[in-house]
Amino acid sequence: MLFYDLAHTRAGDKGSSVNISVVAYDHKGYDHLACYLTSETVMEQFKHITDGPTTRYDLPQIKAFNFVILGALGGGVTTN
Repeated sequence: MLFYDLAHTRAGDKGSSVNISVVAYDHKGYDHLACYLTSETVMEQFKHITDGPTTRYDLPQIKAFNFVILGALGGGVTTN
């Protein structure tokens, strides 16, 4: 099973932080992602650019997660 079979994503920035939203297509996909898509697994993909921290916000009403990764953009998007 591939990630894009379960959900779609959007990303944005706020200062030096990255915001990643993951929205599952259905409740089964949301439940699967809830087990495996942790702050630690997301941070593993960004460890080469920041030490974090990463926070996961669960939004079960809309089958979504929001990850905020602090310090990923250095001084902000306009300085990178």
